[in-house]
Amino acid sequence: MNSLAGRAVGTNELKRLKDADPVPHNIGRIDTNWQRIYFPLLQRQNLDGATLAAPNPVELKLPRPKLTGQNMTVSSFGSMTYVGPFDEFGRRRITIATAKKPMDVFQSISLVAPDHVLVESTNVDWKFGLPLKSIPIETIEALVKREVKADDAVGRFALVLFYSQAELYEQAFAELDAIGRDFPDRKELVEKNREELMNFFGRVVLLRLKRRKQAGQFQLAETYAKKLMAQTLTGQIEQDVKRAVQGFDQARHTIEQVKLLLSDWQAKLNDNVREMKLQPLRSEINEQLDIETLPRLDAFIKAEADNQYEPAQRLGLAYSGWVLGSANAIPDLDLTFRAWEARQLVIDYLRSEDPAVHSDTVKKLQTMESLSPRTVLNLIPQLPPIIDDNELEPGSIHQIETDASHDVNYSVVLPAEYSPRHTYPVIIALRSRSRTIEQTLTAWAGDANHPDLGHQRGYIVIAPHYAEPNQAEHSYGAPAHRYVLDCLVDARKRFSVDSDRVFLTGHGMGADAAFDIALAHPDEFAGVVPIGGNAIHYCNYCWANGSYTSWYVVGKGYDSKENRDNSSNMVFDNMLIRGSKFDFLLVEYLGRNGENLFDDFSKLFDWMETHVRRTLPKEFDVRSLRKADNRFFWLTVGSLPRDYILPAPSGSAQKVSPMEIEAKVTPGSTVVIKGNADNITVRLPAEFVDFDKKLVIKVNSQIKFNKFVIPDIGAALEELRLRGDRSRLPLVVVTPGADR
Repeated sequence: MNSLAGRAVGTNELKRLKDADPVPHNIGRIDTNWQRIYFPLLQRQNLDGATLAAPNPVELKLPRPKLTGQNMTVSSFGSMTYVGPFDEFGRRRITIATAKKPMDVFQSISLVAPDHVLVESTNVDWKFGLPLKSIPIETIEALVKREVKADDAVGRFALVLFYSQAELYEQAFAELDAIGRDFPDRKELVEKNREELMNFFGRVVLLRLKRRKQAGQFQLAETYAKKLMAQTLTGQIEQDVKRAVQGFDQARHTIEQVKLLLSDWQAKLNDNVREMKLQPLRSEINEQLDIETLPRLDAFIKAEADNQYEPAQRLGLAYSGWVLGSANAIPDLDLTFRAWEARQLVIDYLRSEDPAVHSDTVKKLQTMESLSPRTVLNLIPQLPPIIDDNELEPGSIHQIETDASHDVNYSVVLPAEYSPRHTYPVIIALRSRSRTIEQTLTAWAGDANHPDLGHQRGYIVIAPHYAEPNQAEHSYGAPAHRYVLDCLVDARKRFSVDSDRVFLTGHGMGADAAFDIALAHPDEFAGVVPIGGNAIHYCNYCWANGSYTSWYVVGKGYDSKENRDNSSNMVFDNMLIRGSKFDFLLVEYLGRNGENLFDDFSKLFDWMETHVRRTLPKEFDVRSLRKADNRFFWLTVGSLPRDYILPAPSGSAQKVSPMEIEAKVTPGSTVVIKGNADNITVRLPAEFVDFDKKLVIKVNSQIKFNKFVIPDIGAALEELRLRGDRSRLPLVVVTPGADR
């Protein structure tokens, strides 16, 4: 297609298109019978396979219900007051609020596929799809088994394949066992199918084990692996699961061995002063050493096979690796003691509000022998959270009152086996007008009935209280931006957050806010997942900022006549057409309104697992419509000249002209800034600066700064204290003119 409002090009026409065609057709669309997926053709190699059905899916058609009242049409799916469960025949009742009175709609499942079911209404013209995983397994089993006769061996083998494609492996193996009992003459075919099924199952098993380990859920991973060992596994999957179980046993053995080695080597020091200094260090390691933290001691463990190290050197490798990371371990015990002293100074700095403490701490760090700014930066990934708040129970909803200068609160669910020594991705979920904070958190974090969500996927899920209780629309004001970003800053300080894997999402009104906030502050997020929202107002002018993050957009969908909402077309078209710059995926569901799409989350998690925040760019070009939207990557502009109010007040004649800022760091240690860029602050990491040359900062062709600079650990610590982002710490912060 050449635009979302344009006509799709058919297969024959597509073959006739030439490179010189005056109308480029660079938007791809995949049609299924329940959704349409739009993507830039230039990005097709990156299209996430999780969005598509299995090849040659097994589909079971159910008897169509008797239809009545088909002259009535449902134009949206967003005003339901009651949604009943599907019964064993695939039927349910829902109630829709209308202008006159509530209306009951009766629905029936007409098709079951491995990734979705089709639902048809019996008294109105309304047909749509639902993800298969949104339907209870018991209901699906009852439906499909009713359609396959017990004496139909071919149909029952097809049922096994259906279960396999739907990743319902327990049901697939059970059905295969039943076929073996009911059809003894099909034993060879049963065994062949069992082997194929085990191969499919094996890939899923290894994925789940890997996911548990990556999430720091070692107890769950080991329990899962041992449960699998009780099943009849074969071939490679059996070996892989055995290795996983043995790995946990080996890790526990290594942990105990390390504790003994630390004690033995300390006893061989024959140095009472050093032994006294080591005692609190060893106590910390004995308390906190587990499978998660064991890699910090890799250098020490490997040194056991090398006889050249003295006891002090071995202990230096252990205790420096603990605070600096194994890759930065040093066989110098005295320098290790200084690293531990520096770590405590850094913690004191970060947890203090006293400028005198900050100044004194930086001076001490700068004068410590053999302690470089790089060494201090190496301490930071292993530090505990800045705010000491480790008493929250994982899996439960907790309300957090932040220490922001204004009243900012959010609710949070921590993942299973949460540990401050593991880093976690974060989902910031903005509620819709029809959902409570608790419902929003449960939708993303999951509960006992929906375990394959944030809680067990290893995500911290937070829901800012960004909107008033009865608020029906996003305000589009700067306070909402500040509120959400302050919640993120507090979460980065309070919890162990992977700042490069923060995802912003929202439903309905929350999706409107997600579009608005992410396009104004794209450098904060690895990805944005708006569901059923509008990319309008400010988005129409700042859509280009979206090229600095990734997008999985669930559109507002189609009505029963296949009409789609086109209010966001300007933004979507630009992102889709310019596919070389944008990582953008748009999914629209037939017959549904996006605000109620609380049932297709596994695909969203699959997508998030493949995305991280972009590398800090040396060059960028951004636009702003608010004075407060003034911080981008390594640049802050303190005096943007205008604030636009959108939507424009009635009678307003304002002409909107976005404030544009271009900035780049050249290889010659020169910063060039163009556009609305007065009163700037530049924050540069060490790799952006050549410290052997003067740092030159040019603003609109005028040289504003031209001096030699040195790495400043105080700049990094202050940035970390204020914002909690451990992955983008500057060693040079310059505000031209402030020091004159």
